[in-house]
Amino acid sequence: MKVGLLILSTLTFSISVLAQFTSDMNFVNTGDESINPSEILGNGQYIYLDFFSTTCGVCNSVAPEVNNAYEAYGNNNQNVFFIGVDNFSSASECITFSNSHNSEMPVIAGQEGGGAIFTLFNQSGYPKGILINPSGEIVSTMSYSSIVNLAETLEPFISTTNDCDLIEVTSASMNIETNVIELLINVNSSYLYSYPSFAIFNQAGDTLATEQVDYYGLSGESTHLLTVQTPIENWESELTLQLYSGFYDVLECSFTINTNSIEILGCTDEQGSNYNSNATINNESCLYTSDYFNVFLDLNFGWNLVGFSCANAINAINAFSPYVDEVIIVKDYLGTAYLPEYNFNGIGNLERGYGYQLKISESIDDFNLCNP
Repeated sequence: MKVGLLILSTLTFSISVLAQFTSDMNFVNTGDESINPSEILGNGQYIYLDFFSTTCGVCNSVAPEVNNAYEAYGNNNQNVFFIGVDNFSSASECITFSNSHNSEMPVIAGQEGGGAIFTLFNQSGYPKGILINPSGEIVSTMSYSSIVNLAETLEPFISTTNDCDLIEVTSASMNIETNVIELLINVNSSYLYSYPSFAIFNQAGDTLATEQVDYYGLSGESTHLLTVQTPIENWESELTLQLYSGFYDVLECSFTINTNSIEILGCTDEQGSNYNSNATINNESCLYTSDYFNVFLDLNFGWNLVGFSCANAINAINAFSPYVDEVIIVKDYLGTAYLPEYNFNGIGNLERGYGYQLKISESIDDFNLCNP
C-alpha cells in the first residue's frame, strides 16, 4: 500500500510540473486586462497562482495574507507576479470578493478561464498556491499552513538579489591619445552573463563609446576597453553606462556615471611635444624629442587598438600601405571601414588624436603609421 501511494504521489508531481503555460494562452482578469503567463515568465518574473473560491470560508480568511504578500513583493512590479485563480464564480462575484478584502491583485474568474487553469494544474481543493519560476518549473505547492504566512513562505524560493547589484564600477579612465576608456569592474560573483559588453550613452540615447565583445562572462575583477566614438569634450555631465549580454542582444544593467568621474590620462606638461590640454592626469607619456613620431608598436594577431598621433592627417591607404598584406580591416570611431583587399577606403584620412581598430592576419613588429 505504501508503494502504491509513493507511485501515485510521484505521478501527481510529474503532471503538475509538466502542466505549464504555453505562449498562446491568454486570459482576461476581472479588470478586463489581458494576462499572458508565458510572457510574464519570459520577462524573468516568478508567477504565484492563488487558487481559491469566492464562497470558500477559509479562502476568505487567508485572503488578507495573500494580499499582504502581493503588496510586499511590489504589486506585480518586481520579481513575483500574483494571479488569483477562482474555480467557479463569475467576474462580478470575484470583483465583490476582491473589494471586500481591499485587494487589487489581478483575478481570473472561474467562468472566464479560472476553471481551465484549475484543470491545467490538476487542482481541486482550495485555498492552494503554486509558485512557478521564470523557467516554467513549479518550485513549490502551498496549502493553508503555508499561505497564512505567505510573504515569509515565499522568501526562500525567490531570488531577491538583482545581479546588477553585484556589479561595481571601481574606476573609469580615458587615454586621450588612443581615445580608449578603460573601465575597472568588480563583480561579487563567480560568473555573470554570457558575452557581456559595455557601452556609454548620453541622455538623448546617442552612443558615445562601445566595447568590442571579448569576454565570456563577468567574474571578480576585470578590465573593459571602450572605443570613444565622439570627442569627450562634447559629452554631457551625466551619462548612462549600459551592460549588454549575448553580443549586445540583451540589455542587462544600466548605471549612471558622471563625465567628471572619468580620469583623462595623457601628457599634461606643456613642454611635451604631445601635450594635451584636456588631460587631467599625467600618465608619463610626454615626449620631448623629435622621436615623437617615431614610436613603433608590436601588434598581435587579431584585433588591435592604435592611436593616430602623427603631425598631419594621412590617407588610410597610404598609412597602412606597408602592412597591406597583413591588414584585414580598419575601423574608425563611427564604424567606417578601410578594406585593403577590396581597395575600399571609407575612412579617408586618419586624423590626429583619434583611435582606430584594426584586425590583422598575423602579428606585426615595429608598426608605425607616421612613416609609410
